[in-house]
Amino acid sequence: MIKNIKLKHLMYDELILCYGLKDYRKIMDKYGLHYGNMKIKNGLCTSFYYEADDVRKLIIGIRKQDDIDDVKITLLHEVVHAVTFIMEAHDFVCDEYRAYTTCSLYKECCDALWSHLSGAKES
Repeated sequence: MIKNIKLKHLMYDELILCYGLKDYRKIMDKYGLHYGNMKIKNGLCTSFYYEADDVRKLIIGIRKQDDIDDVKITLLHEVVHAVTFIMEAHDFVCDEYRAYTTCSLYKECCDALWSHLSGAKES
């Protein structure tokens, strides 16, 4: 599963959520990024600036797992990394903004992932 998520309150940031490391590698290849021999336990987050469309892109890759609680914990962990990348890129320091962005982004990622896992049609 690959899902693009446009961050509603950030004009120049976009998140690409990949469920399954094969899809993560496909997106990394699409943007010419190298993942080399990274050992990926459960998930990871990559941030880069894509000049072609003037957007900072964040890629979250989640390893497919049988335990849904492990998926939730890994997703939250990687969302926190994504928010750190966003905060640093924009020189934001407001803790309230960090909390709001983390919650908002986690919910959007959960909605996309649960829709995929339930077999619902994705838009």
